[in-house]
Amino acid sequence: MASEEEQIRDVERSLDAGATRHHLRARRAWGLVGTHTNRDDRVQAELALWLCACYNDGPSPTWLIFGNDDDLAWCSMPAGMDVDDVVHADVIAGSHTSSGEVLDFLAGTTLLPGDYYGESTVARRIAKRLLASP
Repeated sequence: MASEEEQIRDVERSLDAGATRHHLRARRAWGLVGTHTNRDDRVQAELALWLCACYNDGPSPTWLIFGNDDDLAWCSMPAGMDVDDVVHADVIAGSHTSSGEVLDFLAGTTLLPGDYYGESTVARRIAKRLLASP
């Protein structure tokens, strides 16, 4: 079995294969993290799915996948930054999970990873798009 660090790298490789990596600007320096006061620069999306690997024993990144049925992007959320600081989506869902469960989700072997919150259609739409990628 792969270590959690290896699983994290595998998750990010899988996300890179199916979506465009989005690099967040350093908003923490502006004092905006978690405040939602200046939201004009957020990414607009139809759907967003956050996957928090807080069930890991070690590093526990939160990945955010967002976009529409034709185009997806993803980022690793910095600690202390909220999904609403990054994206304005019509529908947002998420899951507290482990990196291993995220890998299973990205491989199509499980539909909803971990403790899932929100509309299941979000995960299904994202999974369909990611699994259709070459």
